[in-house]
Amino acid sequence: MSREQLLDISSRFLTWINSRNENPSALSAIVAKDVVLRIPFQGATPDLAGLLAQQKKANAASSDFKVTLLEAIVDEIKSTVVHFIEISGTHEGQGTYVSGADFL
Repeated sequence: MSREQLLDISSRFLTWINSRNENPSALSAIVAKDVVLRIPFQGATPDLAGLLAQQKKANAASSDFKVTLLEAIVDEIKSTVVHFIEISGTHEGQGTYVSGADFL
């Protein structure tokens, strides 16, 4: 996959997170239905359902939750993108957000 394709996918994923969308079809349009998280979110399964569950928790925990991309590192040979991000939001006591996902 080319650098541009990888950056497009990763950009659409960050846009999905910031959209607060919890619709499975919206995420399925970005990542494979059989996605595997190398480091799953605490208490979530390491798959598409876990990603959706984490999005729901983040949305419940903070009405102004936002992910800002600081830098993206692309490895075209391994077809991977590493994001350095800043996460902001006001915790409203309705849930807990734990970051640290690494996608295959």
